[in-house]
Amino acid sequence: MDRERPERRDEVRGVSDDDTASGAVVLERAPGRSGELVLRRHGEHLEIIVGGTFLISTENLTSSVALIEAASAGLPLVGSDLGGIPEVIEHGVNGFLFKPGSPLELASALDRLIKDPGLRERMGKRSLAIYRNRFSREVMIGRIEQMYDEIVQGRADAVEAR
Repeated sequence: MDRERPERRDEVRGVSDDDTASGAVVLERAPGRSGELVLRRHGEHLEIIVGGTFLISTENLTSSVALIEAASAGLPLVGSDLGGIPEVIEHGVNGFLFKPGSPLELASALDRLIKDPGLRERMGKRSLAIYRNRFSREVMIGRIEQMYDEIVQGRADAVEAR
């Protein structure tokens, strides 16, 4: 049976120790006061899960599958405000965006989410809703089918115009 999303939050790709196919490396796994801390390097960006919050820190990544997977697991998100990341994170809705190279903005976002379990829960639910509305298998298949239909229709229109 295909699952729409992981059963447990720790099944999200961002916390998997066995992700050698993608080139990701788990740097550290440790218990903490706010829950487990996971640090993972993937190429030039850093993925962190702390206090039930998924963070992606990068200065040149345009999008991230791990970010979409974290949303599918119902996690609140924190990420750099660049590239395609704002397509997944709506600032103040399902997480927070911060300016690349701004550690104070990053720290402030994490602090708010770690200290406020209710906010984490609300933003996590909104992440899951955004995933289901924008990135679920059904939505993505529908978009691809629509694109193909438009291409075929465009060619049919071009033939008729001749």
